[in-house]
Amino acid sequence: IATLDQRREDAKRERAELENAPAEFRLLGSAMEDMASGIQDRDKSLREAVAQKSHQIREIHHRVKNNLQVVMSLLSLQAAQSKDPVVREALGQAQARINALALVHRQFNELEDQTSVDMQRLLTELTRQIAESASADRAGVRISTDIVLMHVSGEVAVPLALFAVEALGNIGKHAFPKSDGSGVGTVQLQRQNGQCR
Repeated sequence: IATLDQRREDAKRERAELENAPAEFRLLGSAMEDMASGIQDRDKSLREAVAQKSHQIREIHHRVKNNLQVVMSLLSLQAAQSKDPVVREALGQAQARINALALVHRQFNELEDQTSVDMQRLLTELTRQIAESASADRAGVRISTDIVLMHVSGEVAVPLALFAVEALGNIGKHAFPKSDGSGVGTVQLQRQNGQCR
């Protein structure tokens, strides 16, 4: 690919060659030069517009993530003030769901293309966070992950993350009762026949 300076030199040389050509060729050369210049200007404008849009999308994801973190903090404060364990548990579940949404937006903010989310990274981090927050009540319960590398759109990532939060919450509540208090749960995401499983 020629650099901009090389292209300018080539254009200058071609103009010099056209100076002694018939008038029709000079007009054609001038029209072609104008068209090339217009294409370069439009290309530059489009690249700038794409860069600006990308910056704005990144800013939106950043703001959404920050707002969700503020909501999580408010829920945490509310849970700390409540003496009712049912209320604290409900607020904790709401926090976990909002955290899943914040993780999706954080990944969008960190990625260059901002069109897809790495589900392996998202679900692994989500699982780790939920397991750490539940470790006091379930010291003997271990959660492992078996997640294939897969990039999906936000429209797919959000419901998968929310489903994972519910499933992980149910592991703690139903799969390993407090009386036993030990076991291994596995979060899996695999491709099977062109679909996620």
